[in-house]
Amino acid sequence: MPFSFKSVNLYSEKILDQERRHVYTTPKSFLELIKLFKVMQAKKEGELIDNKDKYEMGVVKLTETGEVVAKLEEELKIFSVEVEAKKKSADEQAEIVGGEKKKVEAQNAIAEEEAKKCTEIQTTVEAKMKSVQADLDAALPLVEKAKAALAGLNIDDFRMLKALKTPPADVQTTFTCCLNLLAKIDPNVPVDGKGKLKTEKPWQTALSLMSNPQAFLDQLNAFKAKIDAEEVPANNFKQIRPTLNDPNFTPEIIMGKSSAAAGLCDWIINITAYYDVVVSVEPKKQAVAEAQATLAAANEKKS
Repeated sequence: MPFSFKSVNLYSEKILDQERRHVYTTPKSFLELIKLFKVMQAKKEGELIDNKDKYEMGVVKLTETGEVVAKLEEELKIFSVEVEAKKKSADEQAEIVGGEKKKVEAQNAIAEEEAKKCTEIQTTVEAKMKSVQADLDAALPLVEKAKAALAGLNIDDFRMLKALKTPPADVQTTFTCCLNLLAKIDPNVPVDGKGKLKTEKPWQTALSLMSNPQAFLDQLNAFKAKIDAEEVPANNFKQIRPTLNDPNFTPEIIMGKSSAAAGLCDWIINITAYYDVVVSVEPKKQAVAEAQATLAAANEKKS
């Protein structure tokens, strides 16, 4: 617990120093840590008690068997006539005990093998989860770049663009990409029966979105959450791939035509890169879920 407190305070100070904002923590996280420890302790205690009960039961059975054998031996001394019969019965009892012992040993061997399998599966699950987290961590800088691109946009630039009836081709291409990404996300973006953008008058549609520049920017800032929630159709990104592959589609080139369009271009490039990472991670997430299900089944079989 002291290590947890110290680590949280250290990174809170780093964020304050680097980002100039405070990060506040509550006791809930540390309470959850204690709760997890208690659950694991209770689980381990239950396993030990179960094993103890099994061993005690085995001792009781062996003790009872020993008492029976002793009694038979005493009766053999007293009742000489029944010596052979009693001896035979004692041999049979000993054979039963030996058979039971072999069964217990066989069951223990099976349990150890299942435990080994569970350990191997758990190692695989942890490795896959680590790989997924590493991919997601690598995608975070792309999100920050996309946010920075939007943060640099000036609402007045959008107001100037609204005065253009026929904008430069690069500007129109940039806004068309935005409309493609917002297809089936923003109800004001017209789509056909297949969910694709209707491209007859894309600039007029863009102008209607820019009628409220701040709302337009807020919608773009919320786009990352839409990707995380799997609400953005894959076809939206498919429609803009040819434009992204164009070497002239760069913020530096478009800046000469419009600073607002250049910022949007930068956002489009980085949010698409983030989407590609998320899509590539999805199969890994499914693999982790399948591995976790396999582990749960193995643990249940072991118990």
